[in-house]
Amino acid sequence: MKNLVVSFIFLLAGLVLGASVLETGNVFQGLLAVGAVTSALGQVTGSVLPAEMFFCVSLTTVPKSPCNKVNPGGNKKWLVCATEDFSRAWPEEADVDTTTGAIITPIPLKVGKAFAEIEFTDNTAKADYAKEGESGHESYKHMAEAKISGYNSTQWLALRKFLNMRFVLIVKHGDKNMVVYSHSEDGFALKESHTTGLKGSDKREFTIKMDQDGLAMAPPILGAAVNVPVLI
Repeated sequence: MKNLVVSFIFLLAGLVLGASVLETGNVFQGLLAVGAVTSALGQVTGSVLPAEMFFCVSLTTVPKSPCNKVNPGGNKKWLVCATEDFSRAWPEEADVDTTTGAIITPIPLKVGKAFAEIEFTDNTAKADYAKEGESGHESYKHMAEAKISGYNSTQWLALRKFLNMRFVLIVKHGDKNMVVYSHSEDGFALKESHTTGLKGSDKREFTIKMDQDGLAMAPPILGAAVNVPVLI
């Protein structure tokens, strides 16, 4: 009975404030009205509506690298998979655990599909991202590039398969975390070039680059328990 009385009071306050907003256009009264109505609903139903339905989520601390722990740079491995080999859109925000900040769901690959490796020259690969756009129009851009030494028929055939196709890239960072770049519905396209160099001591190598903008997330980290099927 007490809860019903309290909820009635909150509901009445919300209606009064809401009517006042329509008349005066006062934003602060509108916020109070929302709070009053949601409190009334909570009292009656016993459920609590999440604050982010009506307001921005409160910011939390962005910590630096912890003391006494290494933070190595560079890339250890690149794994790629064609966008059409996924059974659904991936990765999505729903795949990221809100407690750990890592993907904990299995990678949704079609039956028989797996990732292939790009074997780059040591200390030549990097993966980047940037948040872009003006306030109210922000999104993320993912980028990566690497060098591959040589020029032989096996490399020629492998790179030929990237023609007019898109892919998702998983990068093993220097700290051994596996991180996902691009998206199965907005995949990378490979740009390649090659040079023989000018003399015998020059580097004879491919340069590969990729980028995709308009993405919804910064590159998410794969949880340690998530299996990444790789072609042998």
